[in-house]
Amino acid sequence: MFNFLVKRIVYTMPIMLGVALVCFGLVHIAPGDPLVSILPPDASVDLQNQLMELYGFNRSLPEQFFSWVFRALQGDLGTSIATAPRN
Repeated sequence: MFNFLVKRIVYTMPIMLGVALVCFGLVHIAPGDPLVSILPPDASVDLQNQLMELYGFNRSLPEQFFSWVFRALQGDLGTSIATAPRN
């Protein structure tokens, strides 16, 4: 019974990684820029760059993915862009 449980847990690891990759990929191929929803219409380029750095959008996709997975495994799902405080 213990061996069965260990095998099942090991088999779920690649499935969880695959689901995480698909979800992450779908979020990034969705049309539109997520920062547009929180930026004022007259936002300066400097403010745009600051927010890109704050949310990590200036890093490469693999860096963003592994950072997201690492934080998610620790229970940190991040700050919602939709409910972020506005300036």
